[in-house]
Amino acid sequence: MMNWLAIDPGKTVGWATGYRGDEGYIELMGCGELPSHESIRRIGELIEIFGVQRVAIERPSMKPRTGGDDISREVGRELNNVLIDEYEMPIHWQTASDAKGVITDKRLKDMGFWMPGKPHARDAIRHLIIAIRREK
Repeated sequence: MMNWLAIDPGKTVGWATGYRGDEGYIELMGCGELPSHESIRRIGELIEIFGVQRVAIERPSMKPRTGGDDISREVGRELNNVLIDEYEMPIHWQTASDAKGVITDKRLKDMGFWMPGKPHARDAIRHLIIAIRREK
């Protein structure tokens, strides 16, 4: 069993932890949202609490779409540095289209992973599902 942490970086950072259960189903251990200024410290706590062994992060778009893209890139860089330098954690980068293109809102609801009012946590759950499915 490999415990994963998936991160949706931005002004609000979404996170989700989980693993592939014995039956092959994805087990969600926790999820939530953090303000970006707290995310670096709190991500370290989540790694410790949930025994995380792998991390998936949404790669922020290099094409400017919104004012939040700069924040997403900065948070992504900071997380990358902390995860590599302090935790020696393998990072699996994904794009937003990787997650949203495959795991639609309907699929999240059908899987029982819909989190009302928490769009960043939902995006992190999407990245978690993709990472676990791609796991070797």
